[in-house]
Amino acid sequence: MATRAERAKQARDSATDHQTINRPAYEVPWGTTPDEQGSAAFPAYAASFHKLLEHDATTGQLTPSGIASYNHLLAGLGATTASSDDFDHDEMNLIQLANGGSGQRVLINPRTSKAFSTTGGDIVSYDVAAISQYGTKAQMLAALSLHSASTAAEIVELYAMAVLRDVPFDEYTKPVHQPLVQLALDALNAFGADFKGPKQGLINKVNAGTLFRGNSPGDLRGGYLSKFLLLKRPPLFPSGCAPHVASLIHAEIFFNDFAENLTVPNPNKDREFGLTWNHYVGIQNGLIPDPYKTGDFTKPTVVVTNGRHLGTLVHLDTLYEEFAWALDILTAGAYARNPSSPYSTPASPTAYHAKNEGDGPTLGIPNAAGLLGAVALEAIRAAWTQKWLVARRARPEPMGALVHQRRNGGTEATHGALDARLLDRTAHNAAVSALLNKVKSENKRRGGNVPAAETYLLPQLFPEGSPAHPAWPSGHATVSGACVTVLKAIFNSKLPLLQQTTNYPPFLASDGNPLTIAGELDKLASNVALGRNFGGVHYRSDGEDGILLGEEVAIRFLQDHLRTYQEQLRKDGMFPAEIPGPSTAPTVPHFTLPRRNGQMIRITPTGVTTLLIPVVSSLTAADPTLLTADIVIPAGSGESTSSLAEQVTYDRAVL
Repeated sequence: MATRAERAKQARDSATDHQTINRPAYEVPWGTTPDEQGSAAFPAYAASFHKLLEHDATTGQLTPSGIASYNHLLAGLGATTASSDDFDHDEMNLIQLANGGSGQRVLINPRTSKAFSTTGGDIVSYDVAAISQYGTKAQMLAALSLHSASTAAEIVELYAMAVLRDVPFDEYTKPVHQPLVQLALDALNAFGADFKGPKQGLINKVNAGTLFRGNSPGDLRGGYLSKFLLLKRPPLFPSGCAPHVASLIHAEIFFNDFAENLTVPNPNKDREFGLTWNHYVGIQNGLIPDPYKTGDFTKPTVVVTNGRHLGTLVHLDTLYEEFAWALDILTAGAYARNPSSPYSTPASPTAYHAKNEGDGPTLGIPNAAGLLGAVALEAIRAAWTQKWLVARRARPEPMGALVHQRRNGGTEATHGALDARLLDRTAHNAAVSALLNKVKSENKRRGGNVPAAETYLLPQLFPEGSPAHPAWPSGHATVSGACVTVLKAIFNSKLPLLQQTTNYPPFLASDGNPLTIAGELDKLASNVALGRNFGGVHYRSDGEDGILLGEEVAIRFLQDHLRTYQEQLRKDGMFPAEIPGPSTAPTVPHFTLPRRNGQMIRITPTGVTTLLIPVVSSLTAADPTLLTADIVIPAGSGESTSSLAEQVTYDRAVL
């Protein structure tokens, strides 16, 4: 018999082989993008991430020094030579930051893009083009280009978000806000299929009920905000190691006195940044021309109700704060863990059950808490690989500057080709122009009615504008996708989410059906990602692609994590007919959970199996008034899936 040390080594070796040498061949991503080279390139790298390099005060473009520094960046990253694990330290140190670095801002951690991982997939091995269903890497980069129609639609959505920052989410349908909301809807619907956000299904248009929502089925049910942002965090007595004891000691009597709301400092509703051309250029050059002032935030703190609040939340949060909050709510609410756990009460009295034991560091709350932090680190590193080595996409603020310049006489030769609907002289863009002209007038008003603020610049919610790393994919979003996936693995996420009132009734959507844990977790991931968009620092695709990347990171992380369990996991109880063998028999270690798109999957150490395909699109809402679309599982699906869809076993990295 193998010794403990030999078995431990075998588990590590098997995980390593599965995640690396037994996968399709991959290398460190490299190469310049279409926006950086060739006939489609933007002048002076205008469509690539160039913040903190030297910009010309008049044109906003990189100066010759800035262009030289960008070339040093490409060489330092290894983007201009064959793939390598190494950086060219000398080239990286030849980069000259604007103002001699006196702005005290620096590029954020390009070298983490080639870090190694010891759990889950190698961070450079993820093919986001396949994960997000773009097709090829070339098609993905074309869609992310500032030339593209989809990016034009995304910047228009950000302009609309800026105009509507102070309108409460639950008031988008109220007549008092109808003129502003309709302005946004008309502009977005001018892009038709080029706008990739959710739409009302019968007419295939964005309406007030789908405006600014995420792309998961859970986003299209109930209110805009996830209940996990609105529920109170109960006092946790005792710790998460034994949360079931809380009811035995009557900890619930302290709920009203000690439960906490998730709140943010109350922001001044008219405070915007980067409204004038001089301020915009200063921010690009690493300066903070207009820092916070007394009165920009006031007491008391407030719960999140609008886009400004949501943007503030994701400006001040730590890496996975919102998901730790959700975990505390699930813990204190005594929500059931995944039915595959031998510690969960089984549906059948004859099923495998460790009845005298409870979960904890494995399959319990400490397990979930540890997974959140561990998978968040892997996710954000994977995002950094894509940011620095794959796309290097410019942030929205320079896209807004290109719109401003082109609408004020700038030429394609000087500032690059943009979608015609963004240009003032185009005959068929009345709806888009109406929104942009509203932005221009609001910028002037919020900028103190000075002529210099009458611009088409994208108003920023933060004094520093965007962070000093590329836009795509969003780090917040990638962490969000990973964190909600591990929470779905530990908890029985198909269960309804309950109100914190007497008798704990479930939250209901407008169709009368309950909102589920999984759906509200997916909505939470969207809220976090879209909160960054409300801040003006990310595009929709940065968030959606980031969430899907994070989900994939978590799936591969969980594959390795399953190898650490010594428990025998039973049939998961969700779809028992799909697992062959006696009902009492333990099965291969696995987690069963829903993906963001609603597909049920089973994760094992060596693969992923798709169990059910949802029959309602995640991108449309069937109810023209508000969002009753859900994942519809036909009756009898617990007995047989042969009539629903072919079961497919695959490894996502192969796609």
